[in-house]
Amino acid sequence: MPLTPTPRGPGRLPRRPWRPICESLEGRALMADFTLYGTKWADPSRITYSIASDGASWVGTPNVISSFLNGVTNTSIWQRDLARALQTWASISNINVVRVGDGLYTEDTGGYAQGDSRFGDIRFGAINLLTSTTLAQTYFPPPNGVTAAGDVTINTEMHWSIGDVPGKYDLYSVVLHETGHSLGLDHSHNPGPVMYADYGGYRLGLTADDIAGIQTLYGARTPDAYHAIGQGSNFGSSIDLTGGLDASSSGTLRGLSLSTIGDTEYFTVVAPANADGASIQVQAVASGVSSLSPKITLYDPQGNELSSNANPNDWGDTVTAQASGVTAGKRYLVAVTGATSDVFAVGGYSLKFSFPGSTPPPQLPPTQPPPQETPPAVPHVGNNSFANATNLGTTSTKVTVGPLSLPYGTDVAFFAVTTGKAGTYQATAYGLAVQIFDSQGRLVTQGRNGAAVKVSRAGVRLYVAVDSMNGAPVTNYTLNITTQTQTKLSRSVTPKKARQLANPENHWSRTALKRAGHK
Repeated sequence: MPLTPTPRGPGRLPRRPWRPICESLEGRALMADFTLYGTKWADPSRITYSIASDGASWVGTPNVISSFLNGVTNTSIWQRDLARALQTWASISNINVVRVGDGLYTEDTGGYAQGDSRFGDIRFGAINLLTSTTLAQTYFPPPNGVTAAGDVTINTEMHWSIGDVPGKYDLYSVVLHETGHSLGLDHSHNPGPVMYADYGGYRLGLTADDIAGIQTLYGARTPDAYHAIGQGSNFGSSIDLTGGLDASSSGTLRGLSLSTIGDTEYFTVVAPANADGASIQVQAVASGVSSLSPKITLYDPQGNELSSNANPNDWGDTVTAQASGVTAGKRYLVAVTGATSDVFAVGGYSLKFSFPGSTPPPQLPPTQPPPQETPPAVPHVGNNSFANATNLGTTSTKVTVGPLSLPYGTDVAFFAVTTGKAGTYQATAYGLAVQIFDSQGRLVTQGRNGAAVKVSRAGVRLYVAVDSMNGAPVTNYTLNITTQTQTKLSRSVTPKKARQLANPENHWSRTALKRAGHK
């Protein structure tokens, strides 16, 4: 059964600061045996993760994840297991997870809930939780905490292993459960799925119930736009890159994806006239896009392999295939597939192609543009403060405003909305930074492309602010505010129990430890 959160006191679980989020209580939506927490990441196409540096303050205690897990196994092995847990969820749902750097940043330090450039949206840390009944604890997606949303804390009090070792707990199996919480899943009511509250022993992957839960939140993983219409599935239907070559005989094709383990995508390109005798270079770029481990192979028109490259021990990397002695007008073929036969064979990527050493195009003499008058800078006036925020009225379902623009890179646009009922209010403006404030102008949550906040009643005044993420003007954007109804706690729930249910920490109980034969 699910574990009641451990009482706090001397020698007990360290206290996490409670953050009031518009008087919210945890909402749960029950479907089948899986349970949804009620929020998800605003931009599932790029959810980042990172490993916090040892020494970073983590719940008021120095983080020791690297030194601790290095005592369990090699760095490359435990880091791959953390990545594999997240990638297991990504391999069957419409999300991409991307590893990024981290540093000595305090957990839940101020910043963006998603898209903060200093560390991942989901951060991994480890401390001694001063209890032997808790394997790990995890925050749900935003708006839990400030930047703590999705963070996973591993309990160094417990005995860990890689694989099924008697008397110890498999790192991948536990982190697979915890990252389910990071993505928005609550505990299952069925003891079979990964998301059941008790440790169920060594796991090889997800159950049908786990898959149904994550796909309810983010949808099933879908083929890219080319595979969806039957292009790129074999050499005969290869995606032609020739039209994408620019004046320097290079180009990039984005938005590509390997949607299943064993998937392969095929491309073709004709060498331009100025590339005679040059080289051809193609790159499969998963770095910064997903956790795919790509393999790329270059062929001549007869299907003879010219070059191939892959690194199955890495993920989220970039691999290059290159051949020399290009013949102008000759058609070359490219295949991209996974470098592994596991979950790292799935994910988004871009394809870069070029002809190094090709003859540069002739340079035309520069032309002098006609003189133009520079208009005087006009300050942007309108909804650029709380006082003159655009009033969107009261909403219980959805409100959309746009198309809008930010004519200057420093513009910030404010909107006011009043909640029509209790629930989760999601503000989305793709390509922009989004912040949500309470009626007193205090920042509640923020993120790239969108942010969400839960409120417990109607009549709550919220302010939404949007601004450019890179300081450049924005010519066209649309703001959407949507509502998801939250499930209220029954009147019979005590105030103490209500606080426990609203607490974002999640635990695996001692019941399973005993059942597994561990004391």
